[in-house]
Amino acid sequence: MLLLMKHFGKSRPKLKWLRPLGPISACVIAIVAVVAGDLENKGIRTVGRIPKGLPGPTVAWWIPMDDFSKLAPLALVVMLVDLLESTSIARALAGKGRYELNANQEIVGLGLANFAGSAFNAYSTTGSFSRSAVNYDSGCKTGLSGIVTACVVGLVLVALTPVFERLPLNVMGAIVISAVSGLF
Repeated sequence: MLLLMKHFGKSRPKLKWLRPLGPISACVIAIVAVVAGDLENKGIRTVGRIPKGLPGPTVAWWIPMDDFSKLAPLALVVMLVDLLESTSIARALAGKGRYELNANQEIVGLGLANFAGSAFNAYSTTGSFSRSAVNYDSGCKTGLSGIVTACVVGLVLVALTPVFERLPLNVMGAIVISAVSGLF
């Protein structure tokens, strides 16, 4: 289903609206199938418990930073890996989409995103290969897709966590594989 919606969305301009509906449709159909067929009790692994609500601020954790000497080398390695991953993904998508990449702007954006995320105990922010591939594959062209994604994630965390707890893990994998396969 994902590949068919992707194919028709790319090959027929009048049906381009099908591309972004592929992942959403797969999620809805899979969740309905899990609930209707009681598939969790038949061996289908699902996402499981998702903590409800938005994370609270963690700025108070910054001081005193007793473990700074232990954390600094690890933080440097994580920063370098994140930077390499993000710029590699950005270059791959820029080449595929035929647009110019401003690496300095990319680095500043990553730094600001990581600083803001650190105030809420977030994972380090990078240009996720799978998320970027899904966005690109869905036809997203601007940063507005990131804002829409953030709003949807916020809505899910505040109100829809019980629904997405039933999402099968293999469907999430299929969405990522379907999106990433188009980049090669």
